[in-house]
Amino acid sequence: RIVGALTSTVLADLERRGLRPSTGAISVSSREILHLLNDGKKADGKAIDITDLMRLPEIMAKPIAILRDRRDGRLLYIFEPSIRDPRDGKVVVVVEYRGRLPAPNPNRSKGTVNTIRSAGYVSRNNLRDPSFYDIISGEI
Repeated sequence: RIVGALTSTVLADLERRGLRPSTGAISVSSREILHLLNDGKKADGKAIDITDLMRLPEIMAKPIAILRDRRDGRLLYIFEPSIRDPRDGKVVVVVEYRGRLPAPNPNRSKGTVNTIRSAGYVSRNNLRDPSFYDIISGEI
């Protein structure tokens, strides 16, 4: 399922780093949605709340900030949680992930996609560490 798109600002940043995604679409699989709601993650307080999961298209369209993880190149879409939580919400996108293409895909063929691989809540102080994150857009 397609839940968002890479903005022109993000695409320009990726291009400066030598990466040209084959698509601007951001997708998430049904399997990954189940993973995001995993009971083990809930017990640790790391799982995204179902209310925020339902807001994915809104979150992806209007994040507080978009960061790039300097360690692995993943994109972090930062958002204000809908639940009472002092932490910020984050959605982690892997650019150019090789896997099954999003539905509708009757042949279940593989390809390269930009996909959500994780989501949860994180302290803003952790996001402000310039040795780990570059700010692509917005403010932290």
